[in-house]
Amino acid sequence: MRSLVLADRLLIDCPHCGATLDTNSLTILANIAAEKKPLMWQYMPFFALLGAAVTGAIGFYLANFVMQPILFYRRIKQDTASDLIVYANAIAPGPGSNTVALHTRVEERRSAQRRRSAELTAVYITLPKPYKMILKQRDEYPEDAASELLGLSNTMNYAAATERVRKIQTLLKLPRIAA
Repeated sequence: MRSLVLADRLLIDCPHCGATLDTNSLTILANIAAEKKPLMWQYMPFFALLGAAVTGAIGFYLANFVMQPILFYRRIKQDTASDLIVYANAIAPGPGSNTVALHTRVEERRSAQRRRSAELTAVYITLPKPYKMILKQRDEYPEDAASELLGLSNTMNYAAATERVRKIQTLLKLPRIAA
């Protein structure tokens, strides 16, 4: 082992690794050895930061790509149930009812049901696969309900519309409403 004194610093060659250590480095190593803490504890801030970053990334993924589509699906399902109730009496204007208000309500119904059909189709694409499997186990079929909603928006016959409403309620597991 070779040592050299330079301006109040002692430089020593390490016999194990060949590195040149000064007295300041030796003091740090001696303090670490005296505290009897493993070297890993020096890297704990790094591990904490790494753990926080990984946890944040997982949370971001779950919130944006798992929970948000599921919550959006449930909101559309609720809005569909609401629209079926609100527009239940606006299927088609009768032969004696040529009021502008009723024609306006029929067009609002058709527009709302087309919008819900498009939203239901769009959200079904973004749902995670495990949730789609859960929906199938519950006998919920949103994509079939979306096509029924589109058909309902084009229906002007009360009997056919009532049948489509029942199918939509069955496909989305919505509570039955009085027609």
